[in-house]
Amino acid sequence: MLPPTPYRPRPAAFTLIELLTVIAIIGVLAAILIPVVGKVRSSARNAQCVSNLRQIGSAFQSFATDNRNLWPAWNETNFIANYPGVTAPRWHSSALAPYVGAQPANVQNSPWAQAVLDGTSIFRCPSADSSGFDLNSAWQLGYAYNLMIPPGSRTSFNTLERARPSTLSSPSRTVVVADSTNHRIDGDRMGSVIEAGNQRHSGKVNLLFADGHVNSLSVADADDFNTWSTNPATVLRWTGR
Repeated sequence: MLPPTPYRPRPAAFTLIELLTVIAIIGVLAAILIPVVGKVRSSARNAQCVSNLRQIGSAFQSFATDNRNLWPAWNETNFIANYPGVTAPRWHSSALAPYVGAQPANVQNSPWAQAVLDGTSIFRCPSADSSGFDLNSAWQLGYAYNLMIPPGSRTSFNTLERARPSTLSSPSRTVVVADSTNHRIDGDRMGSVIEAGNQRHSGKVNLLFADGHVNSLSVADADDFNTWSTNPATVLRWTGR
């Protein structure tokens, strides 16, 4: 006769109601956490953008120290002898490159453009979406140089002459570099700053000022210049006068 089989209680199983309750709790937690994680990532990208602009500001000051207190021209063609092998020198890809640990290069189809496209360059805004961009268009992923500061003006933009920061009446209130989908700012290209603000930083643009500090401006305030405002504070922000 076989010995009796010992009693083994069946493991408890979740009821349908318990399973639905757990699923509901997970759903609620996900609804709470996903937006929070998104905001944290956005804040981190914005902080990196601000850091990039501060480093660019330091590069401007170092360049000025080496160049008779002048900032680079947007187009450095008049000084092309300073950039062997470069055929289209620009303020960021050539003039400031040595001050941020890079080699002077052309703005397109170059190692500089590749670094911008890869997101390893400080001239790339971390919040800029690189989808659809290539080595010819990578410069649209970063920042723009303000051509309305001297020697430029609201109505005359000199791309070949080096800028003179000593002529600014209030450096702490004058923009030098801004978030943009272009790499120059003038009266006809302010829209690129507005576009960048809407795409990258939820309606704000990060701005490097002539004294080296970085601040944000709402798209509405930045767009004020597009109306050719006579507000002295607005004119000062973009022309330095």
